[in-house]
Amino acid sequence: MNKLDGTLNDPRLETIRVLASSLARGELSTRGVASPRGDVLDEIIGQLNSAMARLSQDRTDPAPMNASSDTERLEHLSDTIAALARMDFSQPFRLSKQNDIFDAIGLGLNALAEELQAVAVSRAHLEEILESIPDGLIVADALGSIDRTNGALLDLVGLPEEEIVGERVERFLACGDNTHGPATMQHDDLYGRDQRRTLLRPDGVAVPVAWSGVRLQENQGQTPGGVFVAHDLRPLLGAELRLRAALEEKDALLQEVHHRVKNNLQVITSLLRMQAIDIDDSAAVCALEQSIGRVRAMSLVHDQLYASEHLGRIDLELYLEALMAHIAATHGSGAASLSLRLSNVVVTPEVAVPIGLIANELIRNALEHGHDGSSGSVVEVSLDECERGLLSLRVQDRGPGFASDVELETGRSLGLRLASALSAQIDGELIFVNAPGCHVELRAPIA
Repeated sequence: MNKLDGTLNDPRLETIRVLASSLARGELSTRGVASPRGDVLDEIIGQLNSAMARLSQDRTDPAPMNASSDTERLEHLSDTIAALARMDFSQPFRLSKQNDIFDAIGLGLNALAEELQAVAVSRAHLEEILESIPDGLIVADALGSIDRTNGALLDLVGLPEEEIVGERVERFLACGDNTHGPATMQHDDLYGRDQRRTLLRPDGVAVPVAWSGVRLQENQGQTPGGVFVAHDLRPLLGAELRLRAALEEKDALLQEVHHRVKNNLQVITSLLRMQAIDIDDSAAVCALEQSIGRVRAMSLVHDQLYASEHLGRIDLELYLEALMAHIAATHGSGAASLSLRLSNVVVTPEVAVPIGLIANELIRNALEHGHDGSSGSVVEVSLDECERGLLSLRVQDRGPGFASDVELETGRSLGLRLASALSAQIDGELIFVNAPGCHVELRAPIA
């Protein structure tokens, strides 16, 4: 790389430009021109002044020695210095074999050119890195004035760099929810990570960004500035809106599915009731009534899901209250009544349906058989979370209890066989205690 475009923040470069301008005007002295560092450039300037003084003397000498050659070599030095001023490193000084003052100046210029080229290459590489960053970048001084930006930032604010450099960072930021004017915040407020801010464009568009600002370290006693990064949130927010719309559509479809399932179960219930009307066999009618109760227990799950904002969760407390109200209404005024003690336990629909069917069987069985004939008999139903992640549903009556040799897996009662199978389906356990009355407890994982 011989020639580099752009600028180089090296104060010696300005000295070289002044030197080149002086030589281009044909001045035979560069006194008053000095390097800000007092380094090799100062030596070059001193040697150049000596060479120019010698050349000036040769011009006044009636018989000068090598005046023409010295003039040519000075012009070559001038060309090399002018090239350096343009950051063009393709014209090094061609050394002669004379080892005179011009060669000394040329050696110094060539060494300085190599040093400046190395710095310029590093800066050019840094520029490439900054321009490759997809997020907007601002470099500001200690007072908040913008020194430079990258292309991504220019795209975000919709302005050319010359209209941004020198302005304060706050000018391009909205304050809070105000997207109609620049921020009135303190510059120190801009530092920090993971802020949500809004960039203001001249066309009135407000651009939401994730904003971060860090202070630079102090360098050679200079007050540090800061670097700010703005990440465009519009694609993310757009994706979020699309995802939210898709979720709302999914919820609407699921609600419709639950509504239709509930309606279909109601149709099945109506068909079973119509069938029961035309049957004279009391045992068959009882079996149909039990089936209607089981279908209703399943229908209540879909009924609650249809009315709920959370389609993946069932509140067992509300569900069991509705189920027991239905059971009490269909059971009539028997010898036993229901006593409820329910806690808030939330489960998935996959768990709620088996629990509802188990509760339906146990409660109906207790209401039918679990009383001692007195008018004050009570069937107690309770629900709580007995251990972390484990629910307990208990149904207790004051009846005679089960026979001691009852076999739940092979017994005659369809309801008890169904309850046992459903408890296994949800990795639960049915526990029977016979004294006093009958106490049945279901323990099952909540999820």
